[in-house]
Amino acid sequence: MARARFEVSAFSSLDVRFKNLGVAVCCVVLAAGCSGAARSGRAGATMHGERGGRSLDALQLEGALSGADQPSSGGSLRERSDDYRLPENPTLDDYLMVAAHRNEGLKAAFHHWRAAAEQAHAAGRLPDPRFSYTYYIERVETRVGPQRQSFSLSQMFPWFGKLALQRTERDNVERIAHARLEEERLSLFYQVKSAYWDFWLLARSIETTRDHLELAKGLESVVRTAYEAGDAGFSDLVRLRVEIGSLENRLQGLLDRRRPVAARLNAAMSRPHDAPLPEPSLPPGEPVEISEEDIFMFMEEMNPQLIAQRYEIARQLTSVELAQKDFYPDLTAGITYIDTGDAVMPGVRDSGKDPVMAMVSINLPLDRSRRRAAAAAARERHRAAATTLEESRNELQARLEAALYDKRDASREAGLFKDTLIPEAVQALEVTEAAFRAGLTGFADLIDAQRMQLEFELSYNSAVAQREKSLALLEMLTASELRRPQRAGLPEDGQGLSGPVNVPSDIGEE
Repeated sequence: MARARFEVSAFSSLDVRFKNLGVAVCCVVLAAGCSGAARSGRAGATMHGERGGRSLDALQLEGALSGADQPSSGGSLRERSDDYRLPENPTLDDYLMVAAHRNEGLKAAFHHWRAAAEQAHAAGRLPDPRFSYTYYIERVETRVGPQRQSFSLSQMFPWFGKLALQRTERDNVERIAHARLEEERLSLFYQVKSAYWDFWLLARSIETTRDHLELAKGLESVVRTAYEAGDAGFSDLVRLRVEIGSLENRLQGLLDRRRPVAARLNAAMSRPHDAPLPEPSLPPGEPVEISEEDIFMFMEEMNPQLIAQRYEIARQLTSVELAQKDFYPDLTAGITYIDTGDAVMPGVRDSGKDPVMAMVSINLPLDRSRRRAAAAAARERHRAAATTLEESRNELQARLEAALYDKRDASREAGLFKDTLIPEAVQALEVTEAAFRAGLTGFADLIDAQRMQLEFELSYNSAVAQREKSLALLEMLTASELRRPQRAGLPEDGQGLSGPVNVPSDIGEE
């Protein structure tokens, strides 16, 4: 008998007698939604659930980035991002905050995480029930009457454990995306910190060189007066002018270097290359005392790259279990209601009675070779993920060792200049000054002593900047804060140690 079968998603009122159909529909639909009810209670936990190790600052970023991305009448996203400006006397944390609000790569990683979290929320649910409507073009004549149309509702139930494994797999994907977001944040912050300390070093170098240049210029008139009085040779005056020219050239080179250094810091914060930047005036924060063993432990437990790869291993292990489950059939249960008209012959018992039928079916996983290949591929991906984790751990440990060495070396060098070399250079300059005034040494020795102090101060500032950049790398590798915040009102590191010695104006007049 010819029949036309139509798959539909919804239909308006039909002139049919539903009788027991409503009860059957409710039963199947409720069964289909049971897993969703359990899953819906975990919606918040999926996005804000437990985290191993140090939790983001991604949860802090969520409020900032998601809030910044909501459409409003206050202007575009880029315009609202421009509202995050540096204060007049910014700390390093201010630079990091501006970068976090403006960086497009961090925003992209944040939205990838949000997308993965939404997918995790939707995972592990039963597939949609299937509703079928059949209209009999030629009616099926039965004893109780002609069958005119039928309604079917079915629900597929995956094999036991499949839904839970699917939920676990998507949860791991969400955790991987979260770790990638944290990795992106740490990488961005390291770029900002590295550029900031280069900018800080340049500002200190300009300030130190300018101070020594002013001192040398102050000595020029003194030496000229001494030369006219016959107390200094012409060679002393020429040597001082050469020294002034050398300092001017060095200062001009530092000033010219400010633009590319500032452009790099602006680029790290996603700002225009020529955006104005205030001079960094705050000292570095005091490093936190922590053992190297603890630093290695922090990296192992909290490095987001390692965390992501551990979740990738768990995800691939879940994929192996899912591939094994694919060897078992899925169950489909359904119910069919047939609309039947009245019998042609009068007085027929059960005339017009509508039949209701229950149906159960399973798929037959006959293609075993395909499933074995899928399971083998899943196992290989699991092995690859484990190998990648070990390789990444070795590389990160090597980088951590190098960063620890750089920190130790820079800290030792900074301590040497601060506690020994610069104080001795100041003392040597004072002794040379006294000897020059007494006529016991030449002006060249005074210039050499002044130059030695300048080089020591510049080297000290360079060592401090290198120490801070090494700390920044350690913070990125360990996902930890290893430095206390900057505070105003303290003597700046590298300032107040000595300063250029002011040679009295009566040199050569005795």
